[in-house]
Amino acid sequence: MSENSKVNLEKRGRSSDFDNTEVQEYERRRKQLTVQTLSRYFYDLLQAQCVTKNKPRVFLGKLAETESVKAVKGPLRADNANKLLVSQKLKDIFDLPSPNSRVFPCEGANGIFVMSDCVGLMEPYDVNKTRKQTTRVEIDAILSNNPIEFWDHSRISDSSEEGRKLSLSFLLQLAFRKVVGTNDTHPKNFIIDRPQNIVISIDDAAYFKDTKFMFKSNLKQKHSEYEAVLTLHWTSIIATLSTWVHQLENLTADEKAELFRLGVVAKNIEYSRSMAIKLCDRVNWEFKEDT
Repeated sequence: MSENSKVNLEKRGRSSDFDNTEVQEYERRRKQLTVQTLSRYFYDLLQAQCVTKNKPRVFLGKLAETESVKAVKGPLRADNANKLLVSQKLKDIFDLPSPNSRVFPCEGANGIFVMSDCVGLMEPYDVNKTRKQTTRVEIDAILSNNPIEFWDHSRISDSSEEGRKLSLSFLLQLAFRKVVGTNDTHPKNFIIDRPQNIVISIDDAAYFKDTKFMFKSNLKQKHSEYEAVLTLHWTSIIATLSTWVHQLENLTADEKAELFRLGVVAKNIEYSRSMAIKLCDRVNWEFKEDT
């Protein structure tokens, strides 16, 4: 691949603009370099999913230093890594369950890697549990087939004590994604952590951009159930949102310094504060109905 082609791929990132063979070779080399970098610190590495548009990869693996299973995303540009770290910092401030995302220093890496706890595994991690997948940019990619428990729309109908706890946890994580202005509400961005019986939001970069719907994909005939569960938990949700507003209005000097270091500006904090206030009104919890 020519250097010019590589630059174009990185800038434009649309496989349709290039011959598939060229894209596939570029992605193969990019993955090879990433694995070589991470293998100095992790073992039993498996790619979590295929990439489709010149995006950073997510790998699962065991951190050699502790032997704990982690998820590592990268390489990322500094600004994109910071968006994930801002989200993590706000979760820490709000005392919201999180995957504990932080920068993982990789010597010689062409970009930044963000490491998180690997939550939601339904069985002990096994590097031999794999599957193959082919896309326009990856041929026979070997991916992790370790089962992870994701949120599913059917869970909103569970009226058991456990189900009610999960639904409240999910709604608070959904509210958080609105407060930080991230737009991807796919169910696979919400993982169930069974040891704590809670929902954890992942890949929720802080863009501070408004979106119309709380959940922009269709709800598979569950719209009325979501509204009913929102009513059930409304008092708890209002109390939590009010706490977030208070915390954003009373950030400590250290909290402000850390957020500003990550690229947050005053208007971003005001966006989050205003959105938390906005969500205290039921009318702003607009779930998208089936189309």
